[in-house]
Amino acid sequence: MKKAEDERLRKLEIKERKKAAKLAKKEAKAKKKI
Repeated sequence: MKKAEDERLRKLEIKERKKAAKLAKKEAKAKKKI
């Protein structure tokens, strides 16, 4: 039971990190345009 919860949390964390990475890339592109 505990193991499954840890797994779910890890997946959520990975998803959030990917989202953050995408945002960071977008911001970097926007800064280059200025």
